[in-house]
Amino acid sequence: MMSKKMRVKGLALLGLFWFSSLGALLGQDITLSGIVRDASGEPVVGISVADTLSRRGAVTNTSGYFSLRAPAGAQVLRVSHVSYARLYVPLHAERDSFLNLTVEPRTAETVTITADPLAVKPLSQMSVSTIPMSVVKSLPALMGERDVLKALALMPGVTTGIEGTSGLLVRGGSPDQNLMLLDGAPVYNVSHLFGFLSVFNPDAIKDVALYKGGFPARYGGRLSSVLDITMREGATSEHRGEAGIGIISSRVLLEGPLGKSKKGSYLVSARSSYLGLLLIPVKILYAQGDADAYYNYWMVDFNAKMNYQAGKNGRISLSLYGGNDNFNAVDGSFGPESRFGLNWGNQTATLRYTHLLGSKWFGQAMGIYSRYQYQLLASQKDSVRTGDTTYVNTNRVRSQSLVADIGAKYKLEGYLSSSLTLRLGAEVTRHQFTPSLFRIQSDTTEDRQGSGSIYTVEAGAYAEATWKPKPWLEINGGLRLSAYSVAGRNYAAPEPRLSAGIQLPANFQFKGSYSRMKQYLHLLTNSGVGLPNDIWVPVTAVIPPSQSDQFALGLEKDLPARKLHFSVEAYYKRLSSLTDYARGSNFLEVFSADWQNYLLTGGTGRIRGLEFFAQRTEGKVSGWVSYTLSKNERSFAQTDGGAWYPFRYDRRHVATVAGIFTLSKHWKASTTFSYSSGFPVSVPIARAQGPEGGWTWVYGPKGNYRTSSYQRLDVGFDHIKTSKNGNEKIFSIGCYNTLNRKNPFYIDIKGSSDPVTNVRSYNLVQRSFLPILPYFGWSWKF
Repeated sequence: MMSKKMRVKGLALLGLFWFSSLGALLGQDITLSGIVRDASGEPVVGISVADTLSRRGAVTNTSGYFSLRAPAGAQVLRVSHVSYARLYVPLHAERDSFLNLTVEPRTAETVTITADPLAVKPLSQMSVSTIPMSVVKSLPALMGERDVLKALALMPGVTTGIEGTSGLLVRGGSPDQNLMLLDGAPVYNVSHLFGFLSVFNPDAIKDVALYKGGFPARYGGRLSSVLDITMREGATSEHRGEAGIGIISSRVLLEGPLGKSKKGSYLVSARSSYLGLLLIPVKILYAQGDADAYYNYWMVDFNAKMNYQAGKNGRISLSLYGGNDNFNAVDGSFGPESRFGLNWGNQTATLRYTHLLGSKWFGQAMGIYSRYQYQLLASQKDSVRTGDTTYVNTNRVRSQSLVADIGAKYKLEGYLSSSLTLRLGAEVTRHQFTPSLFRIQSDTTEDRQGSGSIYTVEAGAYAEATWKPKPWLEINGGLRLSAYSVAGRNYAAPEPRLSAGIQLPANFQFKGSYSRMKQYLHLLTNSGVGLPNDIWVPVTAVIPPSQSDQFALGLEKDLPARKLHFSVEAYYKRLSSLTDYARGSNFLEVFSADWQNYLLTGGTGRIRGLEFFAQRTEGKVSGWVSYTLSKNERSFAQTDGGAWYPFRYDRRHVATVAGIFTLSKHWKASTTFSYSSGFPVSVPIARAQGPEGGWTWVYGPKGNYRTSSYQRLDVGFDHIKTSKNGNEKIFSIGCYNTLNRKNPFYIDIKGSSDPVTNVRSYNLVQRSFLPILPYFGWSWKF
C-alpha cells in the first residue's frame, strides 16, 4: 500500500505536470481564420483583424478571408476599417478556429476620431491607389455618369489621354500597358460612347485596386499598371435593388439570396443609353424624305454574378459581363444613299472555386474567358443608267479585328505564421488574334484581304512571400516566370519583384520597390488622318516582347487622430523593345499588307517622376490633393537618328484636387479640379513641292510642339432622402467644366491666302471639344 507521504508526493507531481502542460498549452500559438462580411452578406476586402492581447493582426483578401496566429487561450479581436464601425469579438480558443464575422456601416454615432494602433496595413505595399465606391459615386462626372476610371485619373501618377476619354495613362505608359482585370478576366477595351464612359458599372463593383509599381509577383503581362476590379457578390440577407436615370443612360441592379437556405446569392445589373430613342423622330423624317441624313447610337452592358456555398469549406461563383456599342449613320444628301457603322464590344466570364485547406491555406481555381471585337461597316449605293434602264449597285466595305482568350488560373495563399505569408500560383491562356479582316463587296464581286487568325499560348508561374521579421520591418519578394509561344517561336523570361517597408518613429513609413514586367502583346493605334482603329497584335519572330524595369522609393506619414495621410514617391522606369507606327502610316490603308512591315521596333523609353499625395479619409470634409512632376521620353533608331523625343503622353505637371463636403443631413457637395501641362505633338515646319507638282508637309523633330495647358473645374450636389423603411433616394445636379475652359483636343492646320499678294500662309489652330455641360440625375434603392 502506498504511504500517505508517497500519495502526497504523487499528487504534487501530477499537479506540477498538469500546470506545466497548461502552461505549455497557453504558450502555443493557434490559427484564427474566417471571413468578414458586411450587413448584406458581402465579403469585405482590406479590413483589419487584430488580437488586442497579443497585438497580432491580418488583413482580409479579395474574398474577405483572413488568417492570423495568436496564443491559445483568451483573445479579443478588433475588426476595424474606415468605412465600418469597430467590432470587438471576445474569444477563448485553445485550438484552431474558423469565424464568421459581420460588420456594420459606420454612422455619425459610431465615428471614432482616436487612432487605432492595431490597424493592420501591408507595410511593404506601395504605389497602389484604391477608391471606395461610395467616393466614386459622390464625385462630379461628365454628363453625371460616375465612372471608376475617371475617379482614378484624379490620383497621383495617373491621367487620361485626351479630354473625355476613359483610357488611363499610368506613370507615362500608354493605355495598352494597363492590365484591366474584371474578376480575374482581362478586358481589352474599356470604352463606351467613344471613351466618354468606361465599361465598369460602379453599381456592380465591390473593390478597386490600381497597382502603379511595386507589382506583386502574382500579377504580370503589362508594363505600366494592373487594375484589379472585384465585382460584388450580391446580398444574402434579403432581395433588394437599385435604379438610376441620367441624361444619357439608365441603370438597374437586382440582388438577393439564392434559395431558402441563403447559402448563395445573385447580382444582376444592366445599363443602357437611350440616345437612339431620342433620335427616332429624325429617322422618321428621313424615311419620309423630310431629312437628308440621320444617325443612331446604342450602348448597353450587363453584369451578373452568382455564388453558392459548396460544402463546408468551399464556395463557387460565376461572373459574367457583356457590353456593346453600336453607331450607325445614313446620309442621302449627295444623291445615292451611303451608310457608315461602327460597333465594338467585350464579353467576359469567370468561373471561380475558392476553398480552405485547413486553417492556414486558402486556394482559388479559376477558368476565364474574354473576347473583344471591333467592326467597321460602310456601304454606298450607285445608280448607273443604261438606255432606259437604271441599275442600282451597292458597294460594301467591312473591316474587323478580334482578340479572344480562354484560360485557367490557380493560386494558393499560405498563412504559415504571424510573420510569414506565402503565395504560389500558375496560369495559362490561349489567345486568338485576328488583327485585320477586310472585305470589299458589290452586288457582283467580292474581295477578301487582311491577315488571318494567329493563335498563341501565354503561361506564367510565381512564388511570392511576405516576411515580417520585426514589427517595424516587412519584406515582399517574389519571382514570376513568364513564357509565350507564337508560330513556332518561344519566349521565356524571369520577372523578379522586391519591395520592403520600414516603420519609423512618429508614424512615418519608408518604402522601396523594384519590379520587372514583360508584355507579349501590343496595341496598334492609328496615328494618321481618319477614324481611330486600335488593333491588338501579339509578339512575333519580328516583334519581340516589351520590358519595363521600375524602381521606386516612398515616404508615408499617417495622422490617424486627424484622419490624414501623406505620401511622396519617386520612381524611374526604363522601357525596352517598344513598338510604334512608322511616321505617316495609316492602318486603315494597309489591310492588304503585312502589318508588321508598318511598325517601328526596338524602341526604348525612360520615365522619371515625383508624386505627392495628401488625403483626408473621413469627416464632414474629405478628399485629397495630388501633384505629379514627370518626364516621359522615347527613342527609336529609325526616328531622327535615335534622338530622344517627348512621348505623346508626356505631361510635365499634373495636379488634382478632390473634395467631398457634408453640408447637412440631406445635402452633400463635391468638387474636383484638374490641371496638366500641354501634351507634345508633331507639326510640320514647311511645305515642299514634289517632282510631280504635288505639295507635301515637311516635319521637324518628333514632338516639336506643345499644346496649351488643360484646366477643368467640376462641381456637383446630391440631395439624399431616406424613407422610413430605409430606402434611399438621391437627386444629383452638377456641372462639368464649370469655367467653360476651351481645353486642347487636337491641333489643326488652317490655311489662308492674302487677298493682295495671293500668298498662302498656314497657322496652327487648337480645337476644343467639351464646353460647360450641366447634368442631373436620379437614383434610388428599393
